[in-house]
Amino acid sequence: MSAAAASSQRQRRAAVKEKGFRKRRRVMKRVSKRSKGDKNARNRWRSRKHSPHARRSSNLKRQYTSPLPEGAAIELLPDYTPSTVHEPSPSSLTDKENLSTEPANVQVEPKIETEKTYRKAYMKGKYDGGEALLQQLIPEHLILPDISLDHIISLGFEQVKHLLLPLTDPFAIFVDMKQALLEGRPLSVVRLGDGELLALAHDRLISSQEIRDHSPFVATSGMTVPDYKGREALAESVRRATYVGIPISRLPYFQGLLYPVCREYSLSLQHMRITYSTVNYLIAQLGYLQQLLQGRNVLLIGNAAQPLGKLLSKRGVIISGMIASVSGMKDIPRVMREAASITFDIALVSAGIPAVIIAERIASELGKVALDFGHLANRLAEGQMSF
Repeated sequence: MSAAAASSQRQRRAAVKEKGFRKRRRVMKRVSKRSKGDKNARNRWRSRKHSPHARRSSNLKRQYTSPLPEGAAIELLPDYTPSTVHEPSPSSLTDKENLSTEPANVQVEPKIETEKTYRKAYMKGKYDGGEALLQQLIPEHLILPDISLDHIISLGFEQVKHLLLPLTDPFAIFVDMKQALLEGRPLSVVRLGDGELLALAHDRLISSQEIRDHSPFVATSGMTVPDYKGREALAESVRRATYVGIPISRLPYFQGLLYPVCREYSLSLQHMRITYSTVNYLIAQLGYLQQLLQGRNVLLIGNAAQPLGKLLSKRGVIISGMIASVSGMKDIPRVMREAASITFDIALVSAGIPAVIIAERIASELGKVALDFGHLANRLAEGQMSF
C-alpha cells in the first residue's frame, strides 16, 4: 500500500472516530438533560452502550427498541419521560424476583363513585316503592304475566277516580275577588306550602327538633318552633279562609304531609274551596292582578313592600299604605293594628308563614279582600316578572 493510500485510510478512520465521538457526546447531552441531574443516568447510558443488543453503526438516527423480557420492569424517575423505551440494565433484571404481583390499587374519581352510589340507591328506591309493593300482593306459588307496573297503576287508578277533588280555577277566584271588591265583602286567599305544613305538623306529627335539624328554613319563614300558640292560630286561619291554595306535588313534604295534617286538625278538603298553592303567580301571569288593583286603594305588607310600592305606583296603582316589615308570628298583633288604621280596599301580604294568619284576619276582622302574595312581591320588584 502506498504512503498516500495509507494516509488517506488513517484520515478516514480518524474522521469516523471523531464522528462517533461527537455522536456520543450529543447523546450524553440529551440523556443529561432528560435526567435533570440524575447521577445514575450516565451509568445507565453506558450499560446500554455495551449491551449486545445495541447497534454499533455510527450512523444512528434512532435507538433500537428490543422486546422486553417477560415480567421485566422499567423504573422511571418522576420527572424523566424518555422518548423511546430502552433495554433494561442487568441490575434492574436482578430485582425481577422482588416485583409485586398484587393488582394495582387504582384510585377511582370521587365523582364517579358518587354517581354509582346515587344510581344504585335510586334503582333500589324505585324498586322498593313500586315492584316490591306489587310483589307483596301476589299470592304464593303464583306469578303475574307480562304486564308493566305503569299499566297496573293505571288500572287501579280507575277504581279511585271518583274520589278526585276539583281545584278552583284562578279565573274563578279573580272573578270572585273582583265582585267582593265591588260589594265590599271580605275575602281571603291563603296558601299552604312546605313551610306552613311543617309549622302545622311540629310536635303533632313531626318533632320540633327534627324540623330544626332538617328544615331550618321554617325559622326564616316566620315561625320558630316550638310555637304552639302560633300553630293553633295558623290552623284556625286555614279553617276560616275563603280559598286555600294547596300543593299539587305528592312529594313527602307537600301532599305527603298535607293529608296527615288535615286529618290531625279535622280539616276536610271536600268542604274547603281549594286551589293551587301557586295561585298568586297564576293570577299575575294571566293578567288578572292589574285588573284587580286598578283604581283600588292597595295596602302592601312585607319586607318587599317599599320596592314593590315604587313599581306599582309607576304603573298607576294607588298605594294607600305600607307595613314594611313583619318579624315573625309575634308581630302579627302589631301588623293588624297598623292595618286597621289604614284605609284600603285590598291587601297584598308577603310575610312568610304569618301571611296566612294576617290575610285571613284582614278579611274576617277588617272586612277587606286580602291575597297571600308570597315571593311574587320580590319577583315583581326585582323585575323577574312583569306587571
